[in-house]
Amino acid sequence: MRDSSVRVDASVSARPRPGPRVRAHRGPRPAHRSEPRTSDAGSALRYLPPPRGRVVRAQPWNVPDPWSTSAHDRKRDARGWSVEPSGTSSRSASGAREGSARCPSRRGGRSGILPGCRATLARRGPTRRRAAGRSAPRASTPSRDAPRTRRLTGDRAVGRALAGADPQDDGQRADVAVTGPRTVPAPRGAAASGRAAASRSTAALYIALALAAAGLSACTTGRPAPASGDPGPSLVEVLPNGTRVIVEEHRAADVVALQLWVRAGARDEAPHELGVAHYLEHLLFRGTTTRPPGFVDREVERVGGRMNASTSWDYTAYRLLLPAARAGAGVELLADIAVNATLDEAHLERERRVVLEEMRLAEESPWSVLTRRLRAAVFADHPYGRPILGTPTHLAALARDQVLAFYRRHYGPEAFTLVIVGAVDPQATVELARRAFGRLPRGAGRLPAPPPPAPRAHREEVGRPGGFAYLGLAWLAPRLDHADTPAVDLLVGILGQGRAARLVRALRDQLGLASAVTASYAAHEAAGLVTIAAQVEPGHVARAEQALEAELRRLQADGVRPAELRRALALAEARRAFQAETAEGRAATLGHADTVWRLEDERAYLDRLRAVTLAQVAAAARRYLDPAQAARVVLRPRATP
Repeated sequence: MRDSSVRVDASVSARPRPGPRVRAHRGPRPAHRSEPRTSDAGSALRYLPPPRGRVVRAQPWNVPDPWSTSAHDRKRDARGWSVEPSGTSSRSASGAREGSARCPSRRGGRSGILPGCRATLARRGPTRRRAAGRSAPRASTPSRDAPRTRRLTGDRAVGRALAGADPQDDGQRADVAVTGPRTVPAPRGAAASGRAAASRSTAALYIALALAAAGLSACTTGRPAPASGDPGPSLVEVLPNGTRVIVEEHRAADVVALQLWVRAGARDEAPHELGVAHYLEHLLFRGTTTRPPGFVDREVERVGGRMNASTSWDYTAYRLLLPAARAGAGVELLADIAVNATLDEAHLERERRVVLEEMRLAEESPWSVLTRRLRAAVFADHPYGRPILGTPTHLAALARDQVLAFYRRHYGPEAFTLVIVGAVDPQATVELARRAFGRLPRGAGRLPAPPPPAPRAHREEVGRPGGFAYLGLAWLAPRLDHADTPAVDLLVGILGQGRAARLVRALRDQLGLASAVTASYAAHEAAGLVTIAAQVEPGHVARAEQALEAELRRLQADGVRPAELRRALALAEARRAFQAETAEGRAATLGHADTVWRLEDERAYLDRLRAVTLAQVAAAARRYLDPAQAARVVLRPRATP
């Protein structure tokens, strides 16, 4: 479940909160937000043993070790390299955006504002000082019972603001297992970027709301639509060993997003090693042959950076957000963990407990359980039907030799896509990538994914603790590069994304049979999955199921209305715009496209969405959402002992 509490920047939360009369910070930037003034874009994170008799001390990022040699000139004991977007056709990736830290709300205007929280202050508007001895009437403020609005980031900001997403949206994002993020104080420039991003996001949000209220989309305002969805990457280069490098300038803030995408995920696991791809993802930041345990975390934190990683069926991704001057050090770090991870036994046991806790939390979410069972019912024995986290039994049986074998087998330069987006010079940054990744030896290629099974009807009912029942239907859908993908993408938006969606209006607002309804489309490299899920009262399951089928058959027979298509297209356009607002979001879009799709198809995807007709949406509904071929899962509440 999404934490509804207000979030505080890690650099601020550890400090004592000032009292109600403390004024906003007006002096120089506080020490805990500062960075070293020296910069060396090519400096590397290194820890190598000094000559005998010398004191061991980790070298800072901007001071080269006079006696060290390159990490890639040393013998390696492990070869290979090693998160909707979540595999959805909209290819949106969840992640924190630069400068998105939230601060605790306080009364009294500017008093009590913590450093780095001026974006919140800007949204409150100006405040006035009271003259001494005067008692001015207090400005009207919302009551404690009034609904409060939180600023959201990423693709959910648009979906919830324009259409009011339902609480189960978090549960439907089960296509990616995310580790982290390891959050530390934001880099210099990130706070300013957050203030600018907040202003741009708010303005874009008001415009989108006005368009949605008028039944319009962004392409029907009289201004011609652009010829392409985005300008594309600034520079793409394939190194001789097969590593793909994508560099794009993004000057919104003085930061750089570095992401290493690996064409290895849960679909590459053998049946006896379920969960090994996600398990390995937890271990790669835990030390290499050139960096001892904890060194990576400390050095990234020291410059105000952020690390994160995620695993899906088709890929694994490792992400860094650093000050732009540390781009070279970040490239060296990603190259090091790609081939030199030690995978110590002590860390294996520690991370095993962490993954078991992830499994426990996933089991507590009925939406997560429902999605996982629907996926298993549709894909049966196909790798896309297996859980990314694995099972407790498989995880307990995984030994270091198995994890190391998966690492060596799948983490080679031909499986890498290095994406760098930020305030960098593309030519100089590509040269950094050549030096760090160009010397890695080529490995074996990846086997293609097996074809998906034929569609089949399925039904199962499961009892679990709780007060609500959960109804889910799922169908096999087209893969990411299929010609029908844009039509299915818009069809899912029309059916169950937002308060104005057809199923939400019918089942929740008109009939009162469901308290929440949602629909999602996960398009993978080899196949896709469409799911519709609803939270209902235990006694309304049968009626809700009949009403859902009736709406599907009505759409197949009568088609969709133009206003519905325009709304779904507006959501897709706005989602993409917010995704490109930050360096992290833009890097995730490029990395996902190059890993499981093609960059040229990604750039043309918005044009393909705009070209979808009403007839194509109705045809996609008839072709892929046949109620007779649906896999059905019902979770019914059972009494707890």
